[in-house]
Amino acid sequence: RNVDVIPRTDPANSWHNSCIKFSHYRLKLIQLMEDPRPQKRRRPAMSWRALFPLGLLALALGLRLAEPSLLMDIRLAVFDQYQVLKPREKTPVPIQLVDIDERSLEQLGQWPWPRNQLARLVDAINDAGAAAIVIDVLLSEPDRLSPSAVANMIPDWPEYQSAREAILGRTGHDEQLAQSLGRANSVLGFALDDEIVGEMPSLKAGLVRAGDPPDPFLPAFAGGISALPMLTEAAEGYGACSLVPDPDGVVRRASMLVSVAGSVLPTLDAEALRVAQGASTYIVKSTNASGEQSFGAPGGVVGVKIGGLTVPTDDQGRIWIRYSDQPFDAIGASDLLTGAFDPESVAGKIVLLGSSAAGLSRPQPVPVLGVVPALEIRAQILETLISGDFLHQPDWAKGA
Repeated sequence: RNVDVIPRTDPANSWHNSCIKFSHYRLKLIQLMEDPRPQKRRRPAMSWRALFPLGLLALALGLRLAEPSLLMDIRLAVFDQYQVLKPREKTPVPIQLVDIDERSLEQLGQWPWPRNQLARLVDAINDAGAAAIVIDVLLSEPDRLSPSAVANMIPDWPEYQSAREAILGRTGHDEQLAQSLGRANSVLGFALDDEIVGEMPSLKAGLVRAGDPPDPFLPAFAGGISALPMLTEAAEGYGACSLVPDPDGVVRRASMLVSVAGSVLPTLDAEALRVAQGASTYIVKSTNASGEQSFGAPGGVVGVKIGGLTVPTDDQGRIWIRYSDQPFDAIGASDLLTGAFDPESVAGKIVLLGSSAAGLSRPQPVPVLGVVPALEIRAQILETLISGDFLHQPDWAKGA
């Protein structure tokens, strides 16, 4: 029979072989200990598959730190699409537009209108019970149709002397407008510019700083184009009326405060809210104020308190405008002057007086409505502020 035979091991031979192996390993260990040369270790070759994720991470970090304009344009375009897909829902807010529209210009004459006509417009709005009248029109030059200006055009001849004296005896148009502004809660604007034209704009309210000084963080301008001093003295509020677009020309953000020749001044929107509430002071909260720490990072503005309204801002004191896809209805200026409007539509509201007419409207592109007049953009800013429906970026978003 075929039987598997397992050979038996001699215990004596097994013990002898073990001793030989032990002596061999012992001798090898002694040689390694006595050899001063370091032993080379073979490093495993790193695969490109392992390097690829690290390369992507380094590229993403570099792009985030460099912020190239192309990347910024892409981010803003994506942001615009978010607004288009989910615009702000229209909410009832106390805002009314009065529009110097094409029909008003046809009925009452080309622009610029005499300032006494603007005075009648302000009086009509004030008599209807407006909480504030915000004039989104730059009034930087004297009225060329004022009695004194007309009198200067009359020849200085004896036969015209009585006519000149009669005209000069009338109250000037700018004086009439100043009187109307003084009777109302009115707000005028100045334009931001690279140099100071006219008097340096000044602050009409108190300014309390909490935390780091906000001046270095705010959008800075070398100067501005001021309104007539006679008018600014009469108005209750005075703010920057310029809308500052992003580099691609789209208006997405609105400043609450700006720095003009080193002075902190409010914008027209901030002044509209302050005057409408009867507030006297702005409170600017920046990093390192109570409860706000920068932890060594670059600081900035955190928010601005205007009366009873607290506005959270980015580090430059700006808000992202949350646009609605429903534009505001407006009362034509000619209808208001003829009384063809409902006073209840004005009572207790912030009234924005501006124009949608060609050449006066200052149209600019926005994410949701296309190209719209500055008057509509101003209304959308105020509606965002009053409704409290703010767009904001969480702290972790920049590192995401």
